[in-house]
Amino acid sequence: MVMSDTSNEIETRLRTIGLTKYEIKAYLGLLNHGDLSADELKEITDIPLARIYDTMDQLSTMGLINILAGRPRKFRVVVPQLAFTQLQQSKKEETNTKLEEFNANCSKISTLIEGIYLERHTQLSPDELLEPFFSLEEAEIHTKEMVETAKKEIFIFSRLFYWYDIVEDTLNEKIKNGVSVKIIMQESNDPKANKILDKLRKNDIEVRVVPEDATLVRGTIIDNKQALFVIWASSPQENTKKVYRPLYSENLGIIQIISNNFKWLWNLKHE
Repeated sequence: MVMSDTSNEIETRLRTIGLTKYEIKAYLGLLNHGDLSADELKEITDIPLARIYDTMDQLSTMGLINILAGRPRKFRVVVPQLAFTQLQQSKKEETNTKLEEFNANCSKISTLIEGIYLERHTQLSPDELLEPFFSLEEAEIHTKEMVETAKKEIFIFSRLFYWYDIVEDTLNEKIKNGVSVKIIMQESNDPKANKILDKLRKNDIEVRVVPEDATLVRGTIIDNKQALFVIWASSPQENTKKVYRPLYSENLGIIQIISNNFKWLWNLKHE
């Protein structure tokens, strides 16, 4: 028999890991007396016979006992070190799964309520921060409209600048009117992009070429008051670049971040 003090501590600890009163009585009964049938367990534990089999099924599911074949069926305690090590592992996996679900739900809730919070608590609608466009073509048309409003400076950073022809005439006109125009492109072996680069230089437009991996952002900043940008995301498994939706903003904080990035890239070749 297990000593009384030790037995009390075992009962307490079994309770803390989730065993019920009947499960504890049944487990300790088998631990102290060896293999027992349902009737024998009832006699030494006072567990109602109607509850014995449900109790033993639960202990078996937890991996603490084995149900032996035969008539009558008997029950045997699994080697404790093995049983409780497996129980720990099972609980760890269950906890990790619940934690993943909990984290996913928290992230989703945060996304769902962020807009409500901004609008109710800052009196600022998310639409006032960023206005999305549904295609690059739509964004390019809006970029031309932005360029037409420029008074002091125009910053453009683009990987290949295929859309130069859309704003070419407007840029040339702005330069004649004293507007500063600076353009950043990325190193490329693309023939079309290189022709555009040559054309920019012939038109006396300030242009810098940065390493291909220097940025995955394409954007236009007008007078530090308007910005339209696109974030390009690369997949490690693919050789292609995926485009996120173009976004327009007049928020000074957002514009400042993009402008700082442009200026850092502009000076990159001189560092």
